[in-house]
Amino acid sequence: MHKIMLFLTVFALAGSLWAADPLTGTWKLNTSKSKYKEGSPNSKKEQVIVVREAGDLFEVTETGIRHDGTHIASKFRFPQKGGALMAPKEPLKDQVPVPQGAYFVATVIEPGDLYTTHLQDERQVLVVHLEVAKDGKTMRVNIKGMDSGGKPYEELEFYERQ
Repeated sequence: MHKIMLFLTVFALAGSLWAADPLTGTWKLNTSKSKYKEGSPNSKKEQVIVVREAGDLFEVTETGIRHDGTHIASKFRFPQKGGALMAPKEPLKDQVPVPQGAYFVATVIEPGDLYTTHLQDERQVLVVHLEVAKDGKTMRVNIKGMDSGGKPYEELEFYERQ
């Protein structure tokens, strides 16, 4: 009996090691809970984020519409353990190109909790903190950056797993 219990315990622990990261899945923006700076170009009417594991990378696809009517469409990959974000694998329709001299670095705190730091010409312009709730049903995204006039701003987005 003890051998069976030991086997089941080891099997359960091994299974949890292979479980998908809490970040993976489809997330839909809850606009009623999200908070944007008045007049922010980032405020959104709708957005869906799909995160999937592709080997040792996360592949992220974002689609949606901002309040000003412009489309959101991006696709990128970055290492699950953190590191530099790679250029989009394939451009999407209406995708805004990444400015020359811009790059992004992901820092993973733990599964489901990461920061992305956005740099332009070696200057930090944006920090995004994504955190999946312990129950795995919601994700909070805290955005801190500089507007086009150089003034700091902070926004908060809430997503629900679909």
